[in-house]
Amino acid sequence: MTFQNYLPIQIEDSIENTINLTKETILFGMNERCTDILDSWDTILDNLLQFEINNNKELTYKTNFAIFEIRQKLTNSLENGCFCPPPNIVIMDAGGNPSSDEGIFESAKMYEKDFSLNGNQYLDISGDEAIFRRLIKLIENWPNLRPLLAQWHLSKDMISVLITLFSSYGIFDLALVLGVKFLDKLEAVVDYRASLRVIELIWAAVAIAIRIHLKKNNENKYNINNNQNIILKTWYLFYQWDGIFLAHRFGIRLGNYDIQKDTLSAFGPLFPAAGKSNYALSVVHFRAILEKHPKLEEKLRYVASVKISDNKKGHFFAYDEALETFGVKFVKQNITGNVINQDNLKMQISAAQTEYERIEILLAEFLDDPTSSTSLRAIDQEKKQCGN
Repeated sequence: MTFQNYLPIQIEDSIENTINLTKETILFGMNERCTDILDSWDTILDNLLQFEINNNKELTYKTNFAIFEIRQKLTNSLENGCFCPPPNIVIMDAGGNPSSDEGIFESAKMYEKDFSLNGNQYLDISGDEAIFRRLIKLIENWPNLRPLLAQWHLSKDMISVLITLFSSYGIFDLALVLGVKFLDKLEAVVDYRASLRVIELIWAAVAIAIRIHLKKNNENKYNINNNQNIILKTWYLFYQWDGIFLAHRFGIRLGNYDIQKDTLSAFGPLFPAAGKSNYALSVVHFRAILEKHPKLEEKLRYVASVKISDNKKGHFFAYDEALETFGVKFVKQNITGNVINQDNLKMQISAAQTEYERIEILLAEFLDDPTSSTSLRAIDQEKKQCGN
């Protein structure tokens, strides 16, 4: 599948526009953007909690808000990106076997031929970690190939990293208290959307608890690392890393390339810590490619994500997410060769999503799972759990 985007400006991108990386080049680590995002989110939480000192000189605060309210305010605090019209999506002929180096090479060469690329033009291919790793092997003999690590699959593995790192610190017990069902599926990240909601809910609960603790004890979060309270220090790290993950996720939904890049830079060192050696290596290669090609970054600021509609903010898809959601479903449902127009395709997509959401809500209500349901009862349950 290809995504044809129309950029508002002409960007000349060639072999000459590259930067040589040195040992002084910084690819990973906490950065100003991530710090600013977390600071602004602290302010949002404080405003929701509405801290006050009553007549008895006791700290009081509000808890009459749910996770969807927090999510909306966090998202609204971030800038939109991808100021281009929605792309033209073309479903190409099937390529080689994606499970072999030869098959990936065959598919890449097919793209080069279809696009009539000359020797001075780049071919940018976005793929999941397994495909990205195979594409990296081709760069030595094909310097004009630029693999891009797909952000949706990356986001799924970021959840897995968080669960792995905090599995020994009571994250499953906390999830159980918050009303989560099927913890075995959470551990394996079987359902990405459900796992995302759980991680999001846990972050909100931890962040609120930390804000209340700091306010009660008149402490500053920047002094937590010097605190003797090991539990506080551990969950403050979770608050930071999970917050960075959520910012990365919101960066995809908003089409904001700089947020995606900087959050990955801050989160990247956690992959080897969680034993994700393949992802750790692929993330290093990906960050190096971005740093080496400033013109590619300039393009990605316009097309970091796939815009689905001009009418909605926060509804962008990662390229691999769009492929999984629309492309695979399109091929399966239209394998007879039926040709449909864009409006009809959007209607089919909308109908499928609506049906999926109906089934999901029905199951959530039946199982009494507040992390999936959006009913008033589930929202009330979320408010009580966050408040406790």
